[in-house]
Amino acid sequence: KNALRMRPDRIVVGEVRDPEAKTLFTAMNTGHDGSMGTLHANTAHDVLTRLTSPPMDVPDTMIPALDLVIMQQKHFDRSRGIIRRVSEVSELTIGESGGIQENSVFTWNPKTDKIMSTGIPSRTQFKLEGAAKNLGSDFTAELDSRREFLESLIDENVRKFDEIQSRVSEYVGGRIVR
Repeated sequence: KNALRMRPDRIVVGEVRDPEAKTLFTAMNTGHDGSMGTLHANTAHDVLTRLTSPPMDVPDTMIPALDLVIMQQKHFDRSRGIIRRVSEVSELTIGESGGIQENSVFTWNPKTDKIMSTGIPSRTQFKLEGAAKNLGSDFTAELDSRREFLESLIDENVRKFDEIQSRVSEYVGGRIVR
C-alpha cells in the first residue's frame, strides 16, 4: 500500500501473498499498467483458484486485469540434472459463460526443450502489435530480432548474470536503467 502512495509507473511484487494480492489487483485495476508479481502454484488454473480463494480473496471482477500467467517449473534432465523451464504461458479471458478461463498459448516440449505455440491466438500479442503500429514500429521484426539475440546467447553458452547483463546492455544500446 505504501508503494501506491508514491505514484509508481510500475509495480513489482516479489511474492504475492494473502491480502497483498487484493492490493496489487486494486492497483492494476486503477491504471497501474505493467504490474507483476510471483505466486506459487502448479498450473494457471491453480493461480486463479489461489487468487480468488481465502486468504487472498481477490474478487472475480478484478481478475481480468491479469493478462498473462507464466508458469516456471523444475524438471529433471538426465544430462544436466535439475533444470528450470517456462512450462506454460497462459492468457486469462472472460469466457462465453462470463466466467474466467485460461487459454494456454505456449507450452514447453520436454523432448525438444523448446517452448511452442499451441496455435491459440494470443490476445496480448495482438494488443502489443497494435501499440507498436501506433508508434510506427514493426512488432514482428522486433520480435524476430529479440528472438535471434536470445538464441545467440544460448548458442554461445552465455550463462553468467554479469555477462548476460552486459550483452543485453549492448543489445539495447546502453539504455538499461540502473
